[in-house]
Amino acid sequence: MYMTSNPDRYSTLIHYKSFIRIHVFILIFLLFAAYNPVITSPADAASTGHPRLYFTSADIPALQAKMTAPTTSAVWAGIKNEAMQTSFPTDTTDLITAHDRLEYASFYYAVTGDTTVGNKAKGWLLQVCTWPSWMSITDGHIYYSGGLVPVAVGEAYDWLYPLMSDTERQTVRIAIIEKALKPLQAEYKNGMYIYEAKNNRGGQLFGGIGVAGLSILGDEPSNPTLDPYMGTISSLMRDYVNAYDQNGGWSEGIAYQFHGLADASGALY
Repeated sequence: MYMTSNPDRYSTLIHYKSFIRIHVFILIFLLFAAYNPVITSPADAASTGHPRLYFTSADIPALQAKMTAPTTSAVWAGIKNEAMQTSFPTDTTDLITAHDRLEYASFYYAVTGDTTVGNKAKGWLLQVCTWPSWMSITDGHIYYSGGLVPVAVGEAYDWLYPLMSDTERQTVRIAIIEKALKPLQAEYKNGMYIYEAKNNRGGQLFGGIGVAGLSILGDEPSNPTLDPYMGTISSLMRDYVNAYDQNGGWSEGIAYQFHGLADASGALY
């Protein structure tokens, strides 16, 4: 686990990292609030190419313009700072750092085309695919942080797609299936997460793994529809959304609501 020995420090770290993590979504949502691609089948998903999760190649010029725009330049500075980091965790003892470094370096490449940063991120992506597990286990079950690595891997697959060979792409797809989709399916079948839609862990875990699945939907010849995994995630995310009060309230309060949405927003979008 990556928890620190000081609970107050851990809480502060989580709040800070969640805020940094959602910067990418803030930038994208400012630009593409009305962008809503319709994907009706795995064949359609594959035909859209990559990137496709939150934006397409046609949107890159607008993103580049926002690098220096007054309303978003400070956000971009934070993204660039994280993308320029050179160290990376060697295992799951620091899932937050692994998430942030991989996500921001990959996004930076997607927007700028900087192959130095892109190849660094690809190296990290392939390194993560060699880890035995991406899950954080508590009391024998997947904890909410099990969504952190899958969401970053899914984004990296989407954004680094041009830099990877066919073999590398398949390596990532199989890792997503074996280390994210299958573990969540097993948890779902044993009933552990029937109640999780009512707290932030539902958004973070289901949403994070959902993004990973969406990134490869239609791409993997051995299971193009990702059955039954995406059906399960869709059902879980529906339960998560339905747990919101009619006025938008959340039973755990706004801080935990924010934590859940930090990762769920990518899958819901």
